[in-house]
Amino acid sequence: MQLFELSLIIAIFLALMYRIMPKERAPVWSQYFPVLALFLMALHLYLEGYLWTMTLVYVITGYLFITAVYRFARGPRKHDQTGHRANKALTILKIVSVLILFAIALLPVIFFPVLKLPDPTGPYAIGTRYSVFIDEDRPDPFTGDPGDFRSVSIQAWYPAKVNGKSPFQPYMSQEATRCWAQTWGLKPSFVLGHFSSVKTHAIQDAGVSVEGKPYPVILFSSSGIMSYNTALLEELASHGYVVFNIGHPHWFPYYFDGNGGIRCTGIDDEYYDRLWEEENLEEVNEIKEKLTVAKRPEEKAELQRLLNENMPLEVHDIRLWAEDLDFVLGEVEKLNNEDPSFLNMLNLSHVGVIGFSKGGVSAAQFCISDTRCKAGINLGGFMFGDATEKNIRQPFMFMENIEPWCVDCLPICDHIYSKVENRAYMLQIEDATHFNFTDLSLGGPFLKLIGLIGSIDGNRFIKIQNEYVLAFFDKYLYGKVSPLLDSEPSHYTEVKFKSRDQNPLQFQ
Repeated sequence: MQLFELSLIIAIFLALMYRIMPKERAPVWSQYFPVLALFLMALHLYLEGYLWTMTLVYVITGYLFITAVYRFARGPRKHDQTGHRANKALTILKIVSVLILFAIALLPVIFFPVLKLPDPTGPYAIGTRYSVFIDEDRPDPFTGDPGDFRSVSIQAWYPAKVNGKSPFQPYMSQEATRCWAQTWGLKPSFVLGHFSSVKTHAIQDAGVSVEGKPYPVILFSSSGIMSYNTALLEELASHGYVVFNIGHPHWFPYYFDGNGGIRCTGIDDEYYDRLWEEENLEEVNEIKEKLTVAKRPEEKAELQRLLNENMPLEVHDIRLWAEDLDFVLGEVEKLNNEDPSFLNMLNLSHVGVIGFSKGGVSAAQFCISDTRCKAGINLGGFMFGDATEKNIRQPFMFMENIEPWCVDCLPICDHIYSKVENRAYMLQIEDATHFNFTDLSLGGPFLKLIGLIGSIDGNRFIKIQNEYVLAFFDKYLYGKVSPLLDSEPSHYTEVKFKSRDQNPLQFQ
């Protein structure tokens, strides 16, 4: 909860309680609480912005102020001067009514809080910058315009050189929240508007710090919305990584333009609809369920083959995503050689790849096809594509939630983990869901109530995720010793962790 948001709520509560107290018991200064509440509301709206979740609080604030002004102008009533004590039962009724009203006003605030991103733990300030890369060697056949080429939206996060105080970049704009709500079919469209009040720790277009250059590069293949993993990307940038967050075409409700503005796609994308139709086929869901509960590597491998057969469009699309990563890395090389902001700032011999959900699958897809990938991580992605049939040769980490209906099952990607021809890591987190691997992990009790995120404390989940991701890339991109990765079992009680070296498991 934000500072002035919380202060306003406290002031309103005190104003309501003193309002129903017998006049002779209320201190004289309590009559100024409505004025204080109005002042705090003005500060909140100016500095923190309007929140639809606070609408009832705003109404109560206005009512208390108007009635306070009226009572002051009217002057004391005759019976007020007699010191007549209110009936005890009536006073109790008033108190209960006020508490019920206050609880109703707070319900949206409690269930839809303005999430607070954890403070990055690294020594660097953070900058962010937007770009759009257009691959003129790859026409985009899914736009309907034969002159269109594959366009990739980019948000870079990097160690920054900050002079003086600059405003932090918002998590997302109001327009972005409306696009997001439209894609999810949520009405009214402002229902996700409170996400626009979230602040990052990054300054747009800040200069790149020269203190630790050249910095290793991490390609982040996002999924869902491009802002989903901001807490993780900030953490990596604060520890000396330049991270390029990639928005693959035909998958997101909105994309960034080169200035951070929003291009809203909403749900008007036929190719996107076809991809999700294939994902939700009954036979596809049956295969995924069987893969989850399968006990033998051979059985998992066969089911994985069947999954690819039943998802030809998705397999084709994940290859396009890997091509996007290849293209972006080429553009990053140009930045390092030509762009004044990034000139000689990037260590392109130390490149890591990571992604969430489908982006995690694309990280594996890229690593099997490009030796520039030195290490990769899949955050919660249900594997498909070529990486299920060809062995990954780089150090690779799989991170999964444990399905509550199958707590004793093997990790879903266990058979792929077993074939990695390098150091491999498998990490599972209890009491979590797929969306815990995003910033929605911090999103409040309503998301837990509907099962979108698990019962694990959101801040603790993000801490676990960030620590393991950072330890992994520190080990394989910076060459640092990593005790966390050498500790089995994990010192986190919610984590099931194992690792293995080369010599992949062989099976038909």
